[in-house]
Amino acid sequence: MIWNPEDVARDQVRRQAAGMTTQQVQRAVDTAVARVRETREELRSPVIRGEFAPDPQEPADRWAALLTEWRRASAHLAASGAGLYDGDQDETGSGSGRTGAPRRWRTMPRGRSSSGRGGTSCTPKCG
Repeated sequence: MIWNPEDVARDQVRRQAAGMTTQQVQRAVDTAVARVRETREELRSPVIRGEFAPDPQEPADRWAALLTEWRRASAHLAASGAGLYDGDQDETGSGSGRTGAPRRWRTMPRGRSSSGRGGTSCTPKCG
């Protein structure tokens, strides 16, 4: 299973926000706002990227998703009047992380390629 940026953000905020005060959650919102602004500026910059450079859209998408989730956690704290964030009391957004089996990344077994022939998935040219 491959996670989209929203799934990753939901899981990350659920874990990080546990036990945080309203002020701490607000600082996380402020940090995410700054990172969204920075990543958007990077996307607009005319920098020439190398062939193997990371895709600048990925961190932009990740920070946008984190900002959405931190804002949602902040709104939950304000609406509930709770002093500390508790994911078990949060029925929306990050609460979906409690249902079903735990999600895990799937990886290929060591020594097996996607072709099933063993070894790596690299061609002989990769060397």
